[in-house]
Parts: sequence; C-alpha cells; structure tokens
Amino acid sequence: MDIRLIAAGLIATPAIYFCNKLVQRKNEVDNATKSINTSLQERYDLIPDLIDTVKSYMYYECDALIKLTRMHANALSYNIGEIEKIELNNKITGTLKQIMEAVKKYPDLKSSDNFLQLQKKWTDIEDRLSASGKVYNNVVMDYNNAIISFPGNLLAELLGYKTKAIFEVRGEFLNIKPQSLSYN
Repeated sequence: MDIRLIAAGLIATPAIYFCNKLVQRKNEVDNATKSINTSLQERYDLIPDLIDTVKSYMYYECDALIKLTRMHANALSYNIGEIEKIELNNKITGTLKQIMEAVKKYPDLKSSDNFLQLQKKWTDIEDRLSASGKVYNNVVMDYNNAIISFPGNLLAELLGYKTKAIFEVRGEFLNIKPQSLSYN
C-alpha cells in the first residue's frame, strides 16, 4: 500500500506543478488582456472627439469618418470576441492612419489647439497600447508554448485551454508630430 501512495505521489506532484503553471500562465494572459482592453477603451473613447474635431475641416473625407463611426460602435459592442476585437482594432488603426494622412491637407486643422491636444492624448494612448501589446504577446507566447508542449498539452486539453491570438502592434498611426508642424 505504501508503494501505491508513493507512485501516486510521484504522478500527482508533476501534474499539480504543471497544472499550477498553466493556471499561472492563463492568469498572466487574462491580466495582459485587461491592460490591452483598458487602452483600447481609452482609444475608443477618443474616437468621437476626433470625429468632432476633424469633421468641420474634412468635408471630402466623410467616408472615412462614417467608417470610423461604425467601427467605433462595433468596438463598444459586448458581443465581440477576442479575435474579432483584434481584427477590428487593426481596421480602426488603418482608418485612423487614413484620416491622419488626410489631416496633412488641412493646415488650419493640424495647427488648431483642439487637434493638437487630441493628438497628444492619442499619442499617449498609442504608446500605452503598444507597451500593453508587447507584454500581452510575451505572456501569450509563454501560455501557447505551455499548452502545446508535453505534458502541458494533456492538462490543457483536460482544462479546456485553447491557444490565444497574438495582438498585432502596428506602431504609431499619428505620424504628424506637433513639433513638425509648420505654422506659415
């Protein structure tokens, strides 16, 4: 009977260790996800301000502003999954880049106080989002490696853990810096 207990202990100890490691990695991913979601929410909260600031100047870019408004509404939906959120974020980033490129055509807009303040807020949020994305990607890589390698894959299957998507950090979309603006 003592040998059975020792054998059970020899089997249970590594299983408990690996199970705890998987739970730890999952918790790290959850925390990193919360950090990204906070930055994304701050970004989403600024979209209406951006639209209000630029719409009176940018008559010919209405399509991009309407597209951004629709994406903003989708981003605020609670029915959006993890992968959809990442894809939507990429689309929002692309549309924001398009709008910021168009801003270059409007010297009055890019030199307005409202736009410059908004631009600073966007830059701060984008910096935090980039940093959060890098942390998220690191913990997701560790998590994914843990659940696809042996013996973690066996425990991950029992616990229902699935691999997570990588957050694509595309860099800063606000490439118009306040110090680079000319006020001629």
